[in-house]
Amino acid sequence: MIKRFCERCERITENGHLWCQERDCPAEEGYPVFDYGDYLGDLKITKLIGVTRTCAMYKASRGVKETEVFLKVAHANPECEERLKREASLLNDMAPFRPKGFAKFVASFRPTKRTNFPVSLPPYPTPSKRPFGEISFRGVPRVYAVYEPVPGNLISEMILENPQAWHYEVAWVVAAIAEALRPVTQGNLVHMSLTPSSVMVDVDKDGHWRPTLVDVGWMIDRNTVDAATFAAALARSEPAYTAPEVTANRVPAAATPAADVYSLGLILFEMLAGRPAFSAGAATRACARAWSATSSPSWSPGPSSRGQGWSALSTEACHCASALPPSLTWARPSRRCIRPPRPNGARPQSGITS
Repeated sequence: MIKRFCERCERITENGHLWCQERDCPAEEGYPVFDYGDYLGDLKITKLIGVTRTCAMYKASRGVKETEVFLKVAHANPECEERLKREASLLNDMAPFRPKGFAKFVASFRPTKRTNFPVSLPPYPTPSKRPFGEISFRGVPRVYAVYEPVPGNLISEMILENPQAWHYEVAWVVAAIAEALRPVTQGNLVHMSLTPSSVMVDVDKDGHWRPTLVDVGWMIDRNTVDAATFAAALARSEPAYTAPEVTANRVPAAATPAADVYSLGLILFEMLAGRPAFSAGAATRACARAWSATSSPSWSPGPSSRGQGWSALSTEACHCASALPPSLTWARPSRRCIRPPRPNGARPQSGITS
C-alpha cells in the first residue's frame, strides 16, 4: 500500500491509515507519496524533497546510468494534474537551447548559465512532444514532469538551519524570486501559491545562496479568469501565505500580481525573522480575520539588519496587497538595500554557476 503524507505535521504513514494531531487537518486524507525504490516508468525514486497541496517533489534516477533528475508528481486530482501540465508546458517553452553532437562537447568546457527555474527534460526515454508524462501506478493514473537536477533544499529547511540569515543574502534571494516570476507576470498571469515550499536554495562554494523557483503556480490569466481554476487555487492555497483580499472576498477579481507580492513579502519576513508571520495551522477564515486586524506582524529586527531599512521593507511587504506594486518591482528595492559591497568586495554574478 502506498504511503501517505500529512503536510501539516509532516508525518508519513506506513499502512495508508493516517491520524494527524492537528485539529483542522482532514484525517485519513493525507497525500499519497512514493517511497525509496519505487519506479515510475524508467524513473526510480531516491528521495522525497517535499510535498505541497498540489504535488510531491522527488530526487530520482533515470536509466541504466542512473542519471539524477528532479521529479514532480501531481496528486491524483484533476485540478492538480491540469496545473502540473500547464506548468510543464511553460517551463518547456522557457528551457534553454541544448546543443547536440560536437557543439555539446565544446559547450561542456564553458561556464553554464544558471536559471532561476527548473529546466525541462523529456518525460519518457523515447522522444515525446508532450512536456509531461502520464502513467498508471498500481491502477491509479499519475501525471508527472521531469527536470534537470535542482541542487539545495527548500527555503523552509534553510530557515531551520539558519534562523536569521544574513540580510544581504535574503535580499538576493527575494530579488531572484521576483526575477524568476518575470515570465509569469509578463504573460499577465498570477502565481497564486507562492510559499517557502516553492523555492529551493543552494549554497555555492563562496557561501552565497542561489535560489530556484520550482513552482510557477496556477498561472491564472488576469484577462479571462476561469472561475473553476480560481476556486481550485483557493481551495488548495496556504492560508498563512495567501493575501487577505483573496481569502476574504473569494472572487476571481482578487487574483492580481499584488497577491503574489504579498506572498513574497511573507517569505521575506520569514527569512529575516526566522519564523513564519502567521500560523499555518489556523483555518482560512481565522487567518483572514487576523490579517484584517493587523496590517503587518510584529517583528524586531536583529542586530545585523538594524539601520539597513529592512524594518520598513518588511512592513511594506506585509501590508494589504492593494497598496503594493507589481511583483517585479521587488527586485529594485531589494537591490537598493544591498548596494553596500560584500565583505570580500565581491558580488555574485547572477546566472553563472561556480
